[in-house]
Order: sequence, then structure tokens, then C-alpha cells
Amino acid sequence: MLMMGLRESAYWASMFASEALICTGLCAILASVSVEWDLFDSGGWFAIFALLICYSFAIINFQFFISNYFSSAQAGGQLTCLCMIISILVFMGASLKELGDRNQLALCLLPPFALQYGILSFFPKQGSLGQSGSFGSKRS
Repeated sequence: MLMMGLRESAYWASMFASEALICTGLCAILASVSVEWDLFDSGGWFAIFALLICYSFAIINFQFFISNYFSSAQAGGQLTCLCMIISILVFMGASLKELGDRNQLALCLLPPFALQYGILSFFPKQGSLGQSGSFGSKRS
């Protein structure tokens, strides 16, 4: 890039801007579809859009970070995909037991966990059998 007279900051800024533009459009479509089909119990269009756009920007930066450690973009992309799959499996395992707020906050430093906890925030708390409230509570 220096041979062409282009600074690295300009290159990375243009890469981020182009990816952010695409992701913004996709997030707007996904938020509209989510609201139209009532996919989330307590989420308006802007809340869903904000969650998705923050996730998109975080994952773009996460992918750029990982791609710096590999000579080919394909290897970096494959590792990023593997990290996403592993994080989903770890999230499923972590959701089987109650984590404290500090542990959840620490996990939210990684974009996939932040998205998953953000999506869960749109739903009411469920008991162990899928019922609202705690197990064994009586409803009137």
C-alpha cells in the first residue's frame, strides 16, 4: 500500500466504511422483518436495529483483527467462522447454569456472546421448564 502512496489507515477506513454500509442495509431489513413478524416479544424497530448494527460493527472489527494474523484472507475467514461456531456451543453450555452479571459482562467482550445476550434481553425471563417465574411458583 505504501508503494501506491496509500496510508494503511485510509485503506482500513475504506474497508470498514464499505462493510458498514452493507451491514447497515441488512440490519435495517432484518429489523423490519423482525418487527413485522413479531419475532421478539418486547423489542421495537430501533432497539432491534441498534442491537444488530452494534453487533455488525463489532464483528467487522473482530474479523479485521483476526485477518491480520494470517497471510491469506481465506484462512482468517475460516478461523472467524470456527470461532463463531465454538462461541455458540459455549453459549449453549453456559446457559445451562446461572452465570453472575460480572461473568456475563466479561463474555460480552466477544461479539457473538454480546449478540446472544442482547437477543435474550428481548424475551421475558423463563423458569427451568419454560414457564414464567421460578419453578414451583403458583399462579393465581
